[in-house]
Amino acid sequence: MTRSFYTLFSTICISYILLTSCALGRVSVHFLPNVTDHKKVFKCDTVTGCTYAAKAFEEAKNYELPPVEKWVSPAFLGESKNLDEFFEKSKTTAFVVVRNDSILYERYMKDQSKEDQRVVFSITKSFVATLAHIAASEGYLDLNQPVADFIPEFGEDARKDIRISHLLNMTSGLDWMDHKNVIKLGKLYYTANQYKFIARYDKLAHEPGTHFSYKSISTQILGLCLEKATGQKLSAYLHDKIWDPLEMEYNALFTVDSKKNKNNRFFGGLAVTGRDLLRFGKLLLHKGEWRGQQLLPKSFIEHLYSRKNRMEGSWWGYASCFWRNGYLLDDHLEDTDFYAAGYGGQFLYVNPKHNLLILRMGTAETGRWSLNLGRLANLIGKGENDLTAKKYNFYDQFEGVYKMEDGKTFQLEYLGPVGDHGRKRWVWRRDLLSTSRTKRIDEVYQFDGRSAGHKKGSHRMLLMFDIKDGKVEGLYYDDCTSVEPKYLKKTSQVPLVENNDLSHRK
Repeated sequence: MTRSFYTLFSTICISYILLTSCALGRVSVHFLPNVTDHKKVFKCDTVTGCTYAAKAFEEAKNYELPPVEKWVSPAFLGESKNLDEFFEKSKTTAFVVVRNDSILYERYMKDQSKEDQRVVFSITKSFVATLAHIAASEGYLDLNQPVADFIPEFGEDARKDIRISHLLNMTSGLDWMDHKNVIKLGKLYYTANQYKFIARYDKLAHEPGTHFSYKSISTQILGLCLEKATGQKLSAYLHDKIWDPLEMEYNALFTVDSKKNKNNRFFGGLAVTGRDLLRFGKLLLHKGEWRGQQLLPKSFIEHLYSRKNRMEGSWWGYASCFWRNGYLLDDHLEDTDFYAAGYGGQFLYVNPKHNLLILRMGTAETGRWSLNLGRLANLIGKGENDLTAKKYNFYDQFEGVYKMEDGKTFQLEYLGPVGDHGRKRWVWRRDLLSTSRTKRIDEVYQFDGRSAGHKKGSHRMLLMFDIKDGKVEGLYYDDCTSVEPKYLKKTSQVPLVENNDLSHRK
């Protein structure tokens, strides 16, 4: 989550105190969520680790990470002159790189050590989604099954059409967006009765399966469905299906809403060590196989790796609580990278092409880590990325005129580098033929060598360029809410309209 999210989230405390007294004490004392909330704020269930854990990784010697300026964008790197300064500035507390099951680089900073459990927030969602696929393979539920089969209140209104697959892929249609509804998110985080909260939340904004909207409440609902289906506490099911088979080195702690109700925070309450997160990553990298045993359904792995063969009604950039909209070196549908991410910049990045895992843990996310971890993975595995090789950076072809099949015409106008670190910027003019075109523009920035976009609060958009034989042929326009991006063919390299005045922009 971004720095802007930190600013927004800080409003939760005051607003929440005014709106409810349910968790007044927690909010007023603890303020923002913290990676140590499992120690200081909430009661926890324990997921027991293995006393005699078998070794999962070899350890390489004398490996040094590539120079930081070769994999961190100048805007993110800022004034940092080396890796130490960058880690300090970015509030990184753990950074580990694994290739071919060998730890190339492992470092813990600040007050974090290898043995410390830290709350990984929304990475918890990835564990819960994985368990949902396991439960489906064992016959406890069907991914197309209505949520109402497990939570009766959902059968009494428009929520009756929400299915398990919608919860997995954030397409439930519920009127909720984490980045926009921070007060509601604060309530969800601090409420003492998770079940009561979700049972009462009956507002829908879209028909299920038609729009992507990241909402933590969906995973909370999913976790409750899993407990009803399996007849087990999810913390126990997590132990039986993942913690015990993987011989995790340390206990995990799973926060609960209250001593009375004992509902786990399925959307973001798991506290784990970095080493155990990497074991989970190794399981995913080995396509669900562990020591000769297939622990994860092959259908789940295929769904996770392939962006073309995805679940009906799901967005290409998100699959079963894993993100796929990070760094692009290849076409967005051909790339296979994915990652689990959580508040404060917790990242488990998986790069199957080069058999790489990268773990980043910290106390803040001050930039787009997914881009830079992708760059690092390709630099280690391929020897180059868009910062080191011009053949992967097509920004000089982004400018021009693009047209949809229905005739709507759009334009990218290059404004040049901006700021001290030269971040490249364009004007994106939508529907040039519209009489209100001067009010329909966005300012977009380069993300990597083949994409640009805009990210401000709850408004996001992504332009992914279609490149054939080294030439930009068109682009995919993705508003990050519609399940299918729109294709625009490039018709001219020369802009039709030139106007650098953005003061009237909406």
